[in-house]
Amino acid sequence: DIFQKNGQTDRVVLNGKQATLKQEMDDGAMMHGQADNIEYKVADEIIILTGNYKVDSPKGTNAGQRMVYNTKTGNMQSGGDGSRVRTIIQPKNPAPAAATPAPTPAAKPAAKPQGKK
Repeated sequence: DIFQKNGQTDRVVLNGKQATLKQEMDDGAMMHGQADNIEYKVADEIIILTGNYKVDSPKGTNAGQRMVYNTKTGNMQSGGDGSRVRTIIQPKNPAPAAATPAPTPAAKPAAKPQGKK
């Protein structure tokens, strides 16, 4: 549903099993979200996801029953209704893979002394 105020879109409400959204972040990465209900308050630049929501982005994953996402600041606020929230945060700089040591050369047999016959 799209709600208007003074001829402008004021609020958008999506309902479904699951309603989905995508947003391109400032760095060009994509954020994907889904929830039973998604409400976008245009003037406030706020998206409210309720009912089994899940948000995936390169920074991590967040899931629970209610989340308020500020599209202007990128801040997310989850929980508040007593339900559990699950968050997985990706490391900023993954540790480099451990270097594999070079194989040690095989030992050569000792040379036999050269002698007279």
